[in-house]
Amino acid sequence: MKLLPFVIADKEKCTGCRVCEIACHSYHHNVGKTIGTVTGPIIPKLFVTRKSGAMVPVQCHQCEGAPCARACAHKAIHMEDGRLVIDTGQCNNCRDCIEACPFEVINLAPAKAADPCVSSSEGE
Repeated sequence: MKLLPFVIADKEKCTGCRVCEIACHSYHHNVGKTIGTVTGPIIPKLFVTRKSGAMVPVQCHQCEGAPCARACAHKAIHMEDGRLVIDTGQCNNCRDCIEACPFEVINLAPAKAADPCVSSSEGE
C-alpha cells in the first residue's frame, strides 16, 4: 500500500509527554492562547497511546486508496488537496472506517465524527 506524505513521529524518542498532541491540535484548529477546554477538548491528528507497555505516537498514514474511505458507505472520507478529509456532516458514526483502518488510527472523539486527519463540516 502506497502512503502519501504525513508527519512522522519517532517512537524511539517519544517520552509520552503528549506535547505533540497539543501542537498538532493547535496547528489544525487555530486555537490561539487557550488549548483545550471543557467545551473544546484537545482533538489532535497525532496522538500518543500505550502499546505493549510503551508510549507510542500514532497518526494517520494517509494511505493511497485509503481503506477507511472505501469502507465508508456515506462517502464521508475523501481525498482533498492530497490529504484525507472527513466531512463530519456526512459521518453517521457507524465505525466502518475504524474497522477498515489497517493502522488502528481512527477513533471517535466525543460528539465528533471519526477523526484521523482532517475533519470538517464545511469541507474546509
